[in-house]
Amino acid sequence: MVLKYDLKKINPETEEVDYNISHARTGFKKLNNGSEFEDVYVDMVENMLEKISKFQNKGSGWMFHSIKELNLFIVKFQPKHGNGHNTPIPPKIGNKKTVPNMKNKDNECFKWAVTRALNPVQEHGERITKI
Repeated sequence: MVLKYDLKKINPETEEVDYNISHARTGFKKLNNGSEFEDVYVDMVENMLEKISKFQNKGSGWMFHSIKELNLFIVKFQPKHGNGHNTPIPPKIGNKKTVPNMKNKDNECFKWAVTRALNPVQEHGERITKI
């Protein structure tokens, strides 16, 4: 969630009003299902109000004036999963011959790559052997 808001500051000598646009952001929040959305939203709003309050209490003289925008970003998280040898290494990396793309049928690519790095062979480094 990102809040864009106006701050105002009154010069005590000239009584001129200065305005400044500021932003407050919350961190990412994870939702496991839609039923907890309201609780997470309320928590994010409270977090944002607390940040604004802390800023005002620092003694700068700036005061909250108005809200310009409030943006709430919702993204479906889809983690990547290894799937054996089916995922090719990009040519820019693979052509250097420094990262082995192990030919395996399980989902332990990282284990096999580390094992090969610790036990290099002259030919066919992508093959899983007893070494």
